Amino acid sequence: MSEERELMKIIEEITENQREASKDPMSYPHNIRPGKQVLQQQCKQRLEALLKEFESAIIPNRLVGLFVDGKKEDIDRLTNFVRTRGSIVVDGGMMYTRLAQDVEPSYSANRRFDVTQYSLMLDGLTSLGMDLGYNAVEQPAFKEAQCKDFAATVEHIKNVCRPYLGDEINLRLIKKHILDTVQNDKLRAEQLLVVVYGANQEEKSRIQNFFSRSTTLTLQENYQPDAGELREILKPNKKTEKTKSEKSKE
Repeated sequence: MSEERELMKIIEEITENQREASKDPMSYPHNIRPGKQVLQQQCKQRLEALLKEFESAIIPNRLVGLFVDGKKEDIDRLTNFVRTRGSIVVDGGMMYTRLAQDVEPSYSANRRFDVTQYSLMLDGLTSLGMDLGYNAVEQPAFKEAQCKDFAATVEHIKNVCRPYLGDEINLRLIKKHILDTVQNDKLRAEQLLVVVYGANQEEKSRIQNFFSRSTTLTLQENYQPDAGELREILKPNKKTEKTKSEKSKE
């Protein structure tokens, strides 16, 4: 970022302003409290501008998307590999997974998604909306289901929520996750690989707007991650939405 401020400088300023803005003003001595309250308000205003600057520095120009399909164990192997190498991993259904995590401990032995699970889902949805800055979130209609495992719960919640809420909340959550990861892990590479799993074709078409370019990799069974293959994906002029199986046909 030669013509713009260095990314690490922006991250440092965000962290400093977040730290100051989150302090309890009542913890300061009475005689300096008014001044600290003014400082906090200034930090909050400055933070809003910093976060916009940070987002524009990252999205979409620094991000290269890799959508992966395949068996869970192969996807897990890849995501574990890239996490240790400065890449970002994104669950394409992050919102539904988060809500399913709230619901999962409440099941009885029959694993019926009933009123209890629905209420917990709504509580999680409200909390998630507040974290993302929504004043209110529309409540999806109740629908029972038999959910044999965690994946079935995720799928049911997605089927319940998406007709009412669309993809907006999920996309905002994904964007926040990407930016938080860059900030918290202090990722500074000019090109950052973002590996996305668990997204269908319609979701991919929306998520890929976060990226300067993207491609799709269909993992073969017993896939072993290859650092060289990932470096190739990061190279400019990579064709988008090209699967591994398609490459083998050429």
